[in-house]
Amino acid sequence: MNQGFVYSTDVQKVNLTQLLESFQNELDFVTLERIDDIRFEKFTANSLQNNFPIGRAFGSSIEIRWRQSEPDSFSVQVLTEKNELDLSEWPPSAEYALGKIQSLLLWGENKNKKKEDQWIAVRLPKPISYPLPGAWRVQVVAQEYIKNGIVRFLRFRELKPKGEEV
Repeated sequence: MNQGFVYSTDVQKVNLTQLLESFQNELDFVTLERIDDIRFEKFTANSLQNNFPIGRAFGSSIEIRWRQSEPDSFSVQVLTEKNELDLSEWPPSAEYALGKIQSLLLWGENKNKKKEDQWIAVRLPKPISYPLPGAWRVQVVAQEYIKNGIVRFLRFRELKPKGEEV
């Protein structure tokens, strides 16, 4: 596999929920964002019900990103190295060369042994939770998607511990 594919379209909330449910066996984690909160969680089919306007669900073979564009409408991108996805109603995918796999450290350190699911960063107003209890630092592993020699996307693949264990 040396190509990545990006599918993009706008969908209603119900269709986004159906899309997430159809790939739930391939999705491991989800990030959810809004103005006052950001969450990293294990993926469940109910992840969208938390009323976060921005999110990305990801696993080793696929990432689904969404951003709310209207009260009941979302702009959605599906990034994958699989070219046999059944997204026939979507516009054709754009193709990208695959670059390096990157490891990106996430915010915070877990220094509190009593609350092993809370990471603290001085720059953030409250602790962050990651679904990796016991890890001192957390990293996201991401695949580069390249077009014309420029990295256009980083597709999240997994969260994993980095460094020493608490």
